[in-house]
Amino acid sequence: MNDSLPGFRLTACVWFFIACGTFAVISPCMAQPSLNVGDPAGSMNALHRTITTVAWSSLSAQIVAASDSQLECIDPKSLQSVRRLAVEMKKIGQLAFSADGKYLLVAGGNPSETGSVELYDWPNGRLLARHTSLSQKEPSGDSSGRMDTSFRDVVTSVCWLSDQSGWIEGSWQGLVLVRALDGTVITTFDGHSGPLLAVACLDDQHAVSAGIDQTIRIWNRHDGTEVRSLDNHTGSVTWLQSKPNPRDSTALQLLSASADSTVRLWEPGVGRLVRFARLGSAPVVVCNSPTDLRFLVGLENDSVLELDMRSLETKVLLETSHSELSRKKVARDRIEAMLVVPALEQESPGEVIVWRQSGVSRLTH
Repeated sequence: MNDSLPGFRLTACVWFFIACGTFAVISPCMAQPSLNVGDPAGSMNALHRTITTVAWSSLSAQIVAASDSQLECIDPKSLQSVRRLAVEMKKIGQLAFSADGKYLLVAGGNPSETGSVELYDWPNGRLLARHTSLSQKEPSGDSSGRMDTSFRDVVTSVCWLSDQSGWIEGSWQGLVLVRALDGTVITTFDGHSGPLLAVACLDDQHAVSAGIDQTIRIWNRHDGTEVRSLDNHTGSVTWLQSKPNPRDSTALQLLSASADSTVRLWEPGVGRLVRFARLGSAPVVVCNSPTDLRFLVGLENDSVLELDMRSLETKVLLETSHSELSRKKVARDRIEAMLVVPALEQESPGEVIVWRQSGVSRLTH
């Protein structure tokens, strides 16, 4: 894993569901941004909201979960909500903490209307900036031919630049922006033919993006020119993560997960597919362990796998048999989000926390 990158991306399962034509129900209500520290605490099992994405705050040692137009700060031991933060968007697609944990990016928007990224000072939850583009019936380019950078649909993915000087954001509209910390658009990339589901910072020169067009595009993040395209996937690409190359300390490798039920390991510098693993079902959410070179995948069949980043060897953490569910006439309990919480005490193992439609549970890691 690239230690210069902040946190690890959760590919929120809601974007995968959208890609496959299955829509999560999101409340249409809007709220003014405010920090309701006095909100009564409540068990996450008692909250009947769809969790779209989660992240770990290293500074406050809390889980931050996104749902209907709000963020929940959750105590990892009790899984009780201790604080709520309203955001001005109907759908939250991704959360990304900076490497030092002092800033939080919240990406999302209002479908077919706006795309937004909000920047928060953390852990106090103070809104520093909101970058929102309104829906327009016609492109707003001028006579100079400058590209229209208005997002007329939700921002699906966001990640910090390796030097923390700004971030990369991708939209359902298919456009990628590189922004400075003050929100200024530095670069745009429009090489995709469909909505985006994942973006990542590859190194100081390059970024990578992927989505429904089944391609992974590597491009220069300073001028927006495409370097190469990785085209082996046969389904929407829903997750990307760079990692150190064990054979070359000067290069990185890239991991990708797709609706074609595979995870693939690449050498993006030369465009080579190193290896791939078949998962048996499409991944709906992926999360990384902060302490080692492993990552977890929640599958469409409700199972949870653990994979080694180097070999892609697979270990089953939780297996669900659909034939068994069918015989028992039990409704599926779809995975919404997943997070590996680091050990909070010395010699204490980390935990895997899984959010499902029925509530939240813990797994042995």
